[in-house]
Order: sequence, then C-alpha cells, then structure tokens
Amino acid sequence: MQKTKLIILFCFIALVCQSNTNIWLATNSKVRFFSVTPIEDIEAENNTAVGALNAKTGRIFFKAMMRSFKFEKALMQEHFNENYVESDKFPSAEFDGIIENMPNLNVDGTYEVIIKGNLLIHGTNVQRELKASLKVIKSKIEAKAKFLVPCHEHNIKIPIVKAKNISNNIEVTIFANFNPKI
Repeated sequence: MQKTKLIILFCFIALVCQSNTNIWLATNSKVRFFSVTPIEDIEAENNTAVGALNAKTGRIFFKAMMRSFKFEKALMQEHFNENYVESDKFPSAEFDGIIENMPNLNVDGTYEVIIKGNLLIHGTNVQRELKASLKVIKSKIEAKAKFLVPCHEHNIKIPIVKAKNISNNIEVTIFANFNPKI
C-alpha cells in the first residue's frame, strides 16, 4: 500500500512539473499609454504589470494596477486616478485572451500573433482582437503589443472642457519578458 501511494505521488509530481514547463511568467512588465492632442500630450508608465502565458493552450493574461501608472506631473496622476479611471473603485486593468495562431515557442524566432480576448478597464469588459509580436530567444519570450483603447468603450468620461487636452483614443503599448515557470 505504501509503495502504491509513493508511485501515485511520484506520478502526480511528474505531471505537475511537466505542466509547469508550459507556463511562462512575466513580472515587472511595462505598460505605457499615450494621449495626443493639439494642446497637450499625456504619457504614463506602469512598470509593475504582471502576465502569464500557457504555451500549450495559448492562453495569456495580463494585469496592471491603475495606481501604479506614473505621470510627469503629479496633478495629471491625481486626475487620472480620481476623475477618469476611478482607481479606488476599479483598481486594475486586465486582459484575458487566447493566442489564435500560437507558434512553437521551443523554436527561436519572431512571431506575429493575433490575440482574441477581453480587456477589462474601468469595470467594463470589451472583446478585443490584438496584434502582438513574440520574440523567442534562448528560452525567453519578449512580447510587445500596441493598440488603441477608445475611452467611451470603457465608460471613461472626458468632460467637454478637457476634450482638447485628452484624446478619446489612448494608445497603449505593452512590453513583457516571459520566463519559464520553475
């Protein structure tokens, strides 16, 4: 009986370890957004976003805390958190999707992929199809995506008096370095 339990335990550990090799994690990922208007450009960065990628299924997930975005001007950061994204009420932005044309991540190279999923910002989920680039180099994956987020799709209201200062379409860029989960 004891021997049988040890064999079952060993098989379970082997399965868990095998499935973990398919999981890639990204910490300290960079999310940048940029708003361009004739009057003012607004830029912010968050260098604490996290991500996970399942190389077997193509599922990918990112999460960024809204209060972690840093602005050049403290007042912009305050307005962003209090008036626009309401960070106390909606503390994070998340993306949960599937890579449609999943490449073989065991082969070094650069791959252009399409990711379909849900982007959650300001409590509003919007289905998105995003283009991204995955660069595989020696058991590491560099990921980059750039896309527009229309504020109105996520119920982010821009007052008319600020319409010339803040674009309704915010350019978002994500840079992530994935490493295999050990």
